[in-house]
Amino acid sequence: MHPEILRPDAAGYDDARAAFNLTADLRPWGAAIATTPDEVAACVRRARDEGLRVAPFATGHMALALPDLSDTLLLRTRIDEPVGIDPDARTARVPAGTPWGPVVAAAAEHGLIGVHGSSATVGVVGYLLGGGLSLYGRRYGVASNHVRAIELVDVEGEQRRVDATTDPDLFWALRGSGGSLGVVTAIEFDLFERSTVYGGTLFWPAAQAQAALTAWTDWCPTTPPELTSAFRALNLPPLPQIPEPLRATPIVAIDVVVLGDAAAGEALVAPLRAVGPTLMDTLAEIPTTAVSRVQMDPEEPVPGLSTSGMIDHLDAGAIDAFVQATGEGNPLLVVALRQLGGALAQAPQGAGATAELGDGFLLFGVGLPMGPDGAETIAAGCERVRSAMAPWLGESDYLPFVEQGGDAARGFAPDVYARLVEIRERVDPQRRFVAPHRIG
Repeated sequence: MHPEILRPDAAGYDDARAAFNLTADLRPWGAAIATTPDEVAACVRRARDEGLRVAPFATGHMALALPDLSDTLLLRTRIDEPVGIDPDARTARVPAGTPWGPVVAAAAEHGLIGVHGSSATVGVVGYLLGGGLSLYGRRYGVASNHVRAIELVDVEGEQRRVDATTDPDLFWALRGSGGSLGVVTAIEFDLFERSTVYGGTLFWPAAQAQAALTAWTDWCPTTPPELTSAFRALNLPPLPQIPEPLRATPIVAIDVVVLGDAAAGEALVAPLRAVGPTLMDTLAEIPTTAVSRVQMDPEEPVPGLSTSGMIDHLDAGAIDAFVQATGEGNPLLVVALRQLGGALAQAPQGAGATAELGDGFLLFGVGLPMGPDGAETIAAGCERVRSAMAPWLGESDYLPFVEQGGDAARGFAPDVYARLVEIRERVDPQRRFVAPHRIG
C-alpha cells in the first residue's frame, strides 16, 4: 500500500510535520504518515525514485536539530501494531511511533521495567537509537545496550531484521548513532524485574541552592549504582498542575530514584534531608509507572530552546558558577545536572556505538520562549549557563540532548565516529537518510 504523499498545500501536511517542540517549523518537500512497514518501504522507494532524501520522524522530538528539508520526504512512522511484552523472556517489542508511557504500563502489568527516560511522551525507537539515558541508568547503563533486535527499512526499500548475528556492524551502529542508517519500524529490548521503586523529589527555596548543590555533589560519589539522581534549578510557571508551593518562584530540587524499597531509600537520602527544611518532599515507595513523571517533563507540545554539555567533575568553583548562572535573572524553566557513573560509565561486552557516558554529569538547560522577545531572552539564558560552566565542560556531547543539530562527530570518540562513517558508506552511500545529527 502506498500512503498519500502530502505536499505543502495538502490538508494533512501540517499534522504530519508537527513537532513536539513548537519552536520548530519544519518545511519538508512533502510528508507522509506510514502505519505499516509496507507503507514505510513504499515511501522509501518513492523517495529513491524521485531523488528525494528521507527524514524518519516518529513522536516529533529533536525537530529543531533537523536540517533544511526542502528536498526531503518527512516520513512520520506511526506503526499501527500493539506493544508486545514477553514476560517469560523478559523482552518487549515496540512499534515505531510508540511513546514510553504505554510501554512502561504494559511492562508493569508483569512486574517488569524497561530502561526508559524521564519522559512518558518520548518515542521508544528514537530514544534507543540515540543511546538512552535512564533514571535507572546507573544500574543498567546506556539503554541501547539492552536492545536485542531492530526491524527497519533500508535505503532500497527492503525490510530487514538486524541483530548481533545478521549484521553485527550495523547492529552496533544503530544502537546509539541517532537514526541515519534506516527507517526503524520496530525494536526489541530487554526488560527487568521490578514493580516498585523508591523515588521522588526534594524541593527547597532558591536561597538554599548553594547548600543543596554542595551537599548533593559531596553525596553523589557515595551512592550505589541502584540510585540515580539529578539536581535542578527551576522557575516553574503558575499553572494549576504545578503544586502551589512551587509556582512562580525560583526553587532548587534533587530528584532520586532507587531500585530498592522505602527502608533502603530513606537511609540513602538522609544526608540530603539534612540540607534544611523543604518546600515539598515527595520521596516515597512508588509504582514503576510513576517514575517517568518524577521530573514533571511536559506531556503536551511546548516551545523550547536548550543547551547541554558533558561535565567531568564538579568542584567548588563549578558549584559557585552554577548557582550564579541559575540565580537572579535566569530566564530558563530548568537547568539540570544529571548524575552519571555506575553502569553508565562502563561499556559492557557487545555494547553499541554509544557504549557509555562516563563518570561525571550531564548539563541540560531549557527555557520556553514566550512573547516577541522570548526567543532572544531564552537564547541568552542558555548562553549564560553554558558560558558559566565552560571551564568544566568536556570535549564531547551527548547528542540526544543537543538540539542544535550538525555533525555527529562531537558525540563520539574519533575511532567510533570513523567506524560509523564506514558503516554509513556501506548502507547509505548517497546519504539519503536524514537525522538530527549527520554522520559523514
